[in-house]
Amino acid sequence: MGIVALSQINARPQQVGGKGVAIAAIIIGVLFGALGTIGVGAAIAVPNFIRFQARSKQSECKSNLKSAFFAEKAYFSEKGVYSADPAVVGFSPERGNRYLYAFGSKLSSAIPADDRRFPEISNQDLIDAIPASVELGLDGTCPDCSITIACAGNIDRDPTIDVWTISSVDLPGAPAGTVTNIVDDIQN
Repeated sequence: MGIVALSQINARPQQVGGKGVAIAAIIIGVLFGALGTIGVGAAIAVPNFIRFQARSKQSECKSNLKSAFFAEKAYFSEKGVYSADPAVVGFSPERGNRYLYAFGSKLSSAIPADDRRFPEISNQDLIDAIPASVELGLDGTCPDCSITIACAGNIDRDPTIDVWTISSVDLPGAPAGTVTNIVDDIQN
């Protein structure tokens, strides 16, 4: 519209005035076009960034579950038994962990999430979020025994709790020693 006005002004300068208004219309048009482009870019980038950030938080759980599993395997190879006590096998996640690590179905056999760093976390809610179909802790009589460990955390502050497991035996859809996502907080 501003370009049309400028061409009319240049064609008949004595009849049409307002060259400044025409230039302002061009500038405003270009500015709104640029803002629209930035808005579309942000609309695409922000959700992708949030998913990336959540996936990086999930990697904390996955790597710590693998560490707990290897600590259990090392303890088993030395003692011939697994332990539902993480301190006995030498597993301790870094300080400030956002996930609870459960070696049994009760909070007493878990390493709680750091509720000082994450005050919105309820460790009881985390242990309760692990599906009842997942049998945590020791199963059987050693040396023919197994252990299943889980981690649970709320990584995006919605009602869904992220739950991962690892076991020394095959579980439905998960071979032994594989970290498996039971409830995905990113997808739900």
